[in-house]
Amino acid sequence: MDVNTEMRPTKMAVVDLLRPCNVKCKVCYYRYETFDCPDPKKRQTWIKSLEKVKDELYQAKKRGCDRVDFTGGEPTIYPKMEEVLEYCKQLNITPRIITNGQAGESKMYSLIGSGCCLLYTSPSPRDLSTSRMPSSA
Repeated sequence: MDVNTEMRPTKMAVVDLLRPCNVKCKVCYYRYETFDCPDPKKRQTWIKSLEKVKDELYQAKKRGCDRVDFTGGEPTIYPKMEEVLEYCKQLNITPRIITNGQAGESKMYSLIGSGCCLLYTSPSPRDLSTSRMPSSA
């Protein structure tokens, strides 16, 4: 069997948009930098500018990427998300959003209408503030 060991760049970009989130998941890998950070001066609350995000997307396109995953914090609360998705259309990059799914139906439809082709929800159906399965009624 002949195995090609040549290094090839990925076609997938990942853009980390912001650190804030609308829930406090116990499984979050940013929790000790954000909501559970004991020192308010070290708490991460940054949000990338639209210009910075567009530049990252443009550079990804130049590298040959044709897909992008948006992550955070919570990408659906990024203030310019619809504009970012429109820019992806201009670059012919397929956008996907990794989300907690808590933004609400109208926001999700707005993102889909702006060009998001796939919403990955994480974590799965759990009580996001405690990481326990919701109690049945």
